[in-house]
Order: sequence, then structure tokens, then C-alpha cells
Amino acid sequence: MNNWAVHILKNTSDKVAIIDDYGSISYKHLGVKVQNYATYLYQQNIGPSDRVLITSDNNIDTVVAILAVTYIGGTVCMLSPNCSDEKITESISDTNARMHIKEGDVVYTSIGPVPDPYNYPEDAEGFMMTTSGSTGYQKYIRHKQSSYFKYLKLVDTCHGITEDSVIFCGPKLHWGYGYTINLIPGLGKGATIILTDKVKKPKEFCAMLDDNQVTILFTVPIFAELLVRSQPSQQEIDSIQRLQNIYVSGDICPKRIYNLFYEFYGRYMQNGWGQTEILSYATVNHAGEEVHPDYRCVGRLIDGIEIKIDDDQVIWIKSPVQAIDYLDDPRSTDWTFKGDWVKTNDLGELDGEYLIFLNRRGNRFKNRGRFYSVDEVEQAVLNTGLVRECLVTPKTNEGEVHLRVEIVADSDVTNDVKQVLTHFKMDKDIVMTEMLPKTYTNKKLRLKV
Repeated sequence: MNNWAVHILKNTSDKVAIIDDYGSISYKHLGVKVQNYATYLYQQNIGPSDRVLITSDNNIDTVVAILAVTYIGGTVCMLSPNCSDEKITESISDTNARMHIKEGDVVYTSIGPVPDPYNYPEDAEGFMMTTSGSTGYQKYIRHKQSSYFKYLKLVDTCHGITEDSVIFCGPKLHWGYGYTINLIPGLGKGATIILTDKVKKPKEFCAMLDDNQVTILFTVPIFAELLVRSQPSQQEIDSIQRLQNIYVSGDICPKRIYNLFYEFYGRYMQNGWGQTEILSYATVNHAGEEVHPDYRCVGRLIDGIEIKIDDDQVIWIKSPVQAIDYLDDPRSTDWTFKGDWVKTNDLGELDGEYLIFLNRRGNRFKNRGRFYSVDEVEQAVLNTGLVRECLVTPKTNEGEVHLRVEIVADSDVTNDVKQVLTHFKMDKDIVMTEMLPKTYTNKKLRLKV
């Protein structure tokens, strides 16, 4: 049956499926809750092809809501609960959602016969995810229900996930990365997944790893940076070293963080790269394989996925889990989806089967005949050790580039930063700020000045 909820509910074991900040639930009990809430949705006249917006927190009830909507044939539309009320109202309108499920809405009091699960047609819409919004605004991406099964087949072995695995995926469930790891190879292979919003500091994080006997970590560079801001304790080092695999994705990990992580913990993070338009990963440093020596390497191709690099170094992907389109956005759809290929905004080069990530297209700029990268400028600022965070935004006017450099620091280091950047021969504005603009997934929001 082409229904991901049915696939998960086939597992009726007493094994723990999910641990959140309030407790845990077995696969057997998860199935009972999903069917009970699916009965409630059915009684509210929610059924096949109805879209349901879900903005509840990172917990068991959110997973139950996702699977219950899927069980009865609806389309799951995920959005972070951290979004403004205005954004949520806009999303309800944009997706034409028949229901909005927020925190506290999931109840298990339904009485009556459980409806039959819906068998989705092969090409039917099954769920929607949003892009991270790092380009300035979020777009909804429509995916097929069948992509759940195809993606599980694609990543069956590359992460080393088995039914004995305990997975912590740092990004929240509402973003594509966390959604696809937790719901597909996580629950799909019968592993245990950890959902928490309480991990804030390295000490708390390592205690959580130990308490739950986590075996595989998926995280993002901004969280990895927290783990290398100061010398870890021996207990923290031991916690990291006990992990079987450590993956960092969602954004490219800066060289400084990548090297410090190895220096502190004696482990290389395994880079990965992908796009929400193909659910998640296209390349990854596979479990059990030696990590490529270039920190820019984001792994080798996953079997079943093809990549090509055009003359402008733009990366194109061909994947069996390509999205249907951007919701009600034919212009973006036509630019991105070219037959079987997806045109990305990323630049790269191939080293055999391995992909070397060079930059985002919008992060590279040309000044006086030479190409520069905003990452290059940001790294020069961060290497001073005086700045906690940095965001560089270029603006080109009549062939001349002007840089806006926003910095977060404990004291006014404007003159120090100006001195460091003297070899970048272009006008610069150094701006002290308390907080950088970011998306809800913690990506820097690099808008045009």
C-alpha cells in the first residue's frame, strides 16, 4: 500500500520508537495513537487530498499528527511553530489547508470504528515542506507520497541506520532535514529517534547523548560550533567519541569548525549535501568509509542519484525523489525543474564520485576582475577570535562592490575588523549588532542590502 503511515504501523513491537522532552512511546503504542487520532480527523471530515497545516512542537504528538493525516490520505504541510501568526495565517491561505493543527490540538479521545487507510495513487501529492528561507522568503515544495518509500531505498545503507540505532537529529522536525531523517530512515527502519527542544549547551547535549545511548548524530554547523567554542571536558569528549557516526549538513561546515571538532574530539564530522527539492541528501560521507581529506567535500553520490556540473559550475541533480513543483509558483518551478533534472543554486566540482562544494551562487561576487566569496571574507573576520558571528553581504553598483559586514562581538572591535579586511580592495561598512538576521532553521538570512 502506498501509504507511509501504514508502513510505520506495521511495526507493532514494544521497542521504543520516540523519546521526547515529556516521555517515550513504543512502536505498538504509537500505532494505537495514530489510529485514534486518524479516527478523530475522519470524524472532522478530513480525508483524501485534504491539506492540513501542522505547526506543533518537536514532540511525539507532532509525529502522531503527521502519520494520522497520512493514514487517512491527506497532505501534510509542515511549518515551524516559531513562525509569526501572520506567517501561519498566510500559510493556511497559501496551502488552502482544511485544518490547522497546533501545539495541544492532538487528542486521543475518539470513539468509533477506525477508518481504512488510504492507498495513494503513485504520483499523488503526499506532503509539503518549505525551503529554509535563506534566500529571503520560504517556498512550499510539493512531494509525492511514494517518495517516502523511494527515499528509504536510496539511503538504506549510507547512514548505517538499523533497528538498533538511536538517532538524534539536531534540526527540528519541521525543517526538511529533520523531517526526512526522523520519519524515513529513522522510523522507517525501526530505530529510536530523539526529539527535544531543551538541548542548549554542550554539557546538556553530551548528557542527553549518554542518557539515551545515542549512536548516530545528525547536526548542523551552527550547533557544531557550540561544541568547539571552548575546550570540552573529558566527559564531553568521551560522549562524542562513543557515537558511531556524526553527520553535519544543512549548510556547509566552515573549515575552522571542522578542524577544531577533530582537534577537540578526535573525530571527523561526515559532511553531506542535498536539497529540499529532492527531500534531503544527494551526497554523503557513507558510514564506515574513510572521510575525504578536503573539508569542502560533502561526500560521494548516493546510489541512484546523478549529478552534473555545467560550465558555470552550477550543480544539477537527477533523483527518483524529485519534488512535484513549488506550490503555485510556476516561474520558480520552470527555473528549477528541467525534466528529470533539478537545477540548484549551489556551485561545485566533482572529484570522481565525490562532490566538492564551492559556494552558493549568490555568495560569490566579482570585483576588479577577481572572484571572491563571502565565506572567504567572513572567515577572515572570524579568524581574529574577536568576533562571535559575522555576516557579509555584497552589493554591486556600476561594477564596484560594496560590502556590508555585520558582526556580533562582546566589545567594539570595528577598527580591528577594518584592519583585517584591508587586503579586500573594496568599500566596506562594518556594523556592530546584537543578533544576525536568521531563518527559523538558524541559517543566516543574506538579503541584498
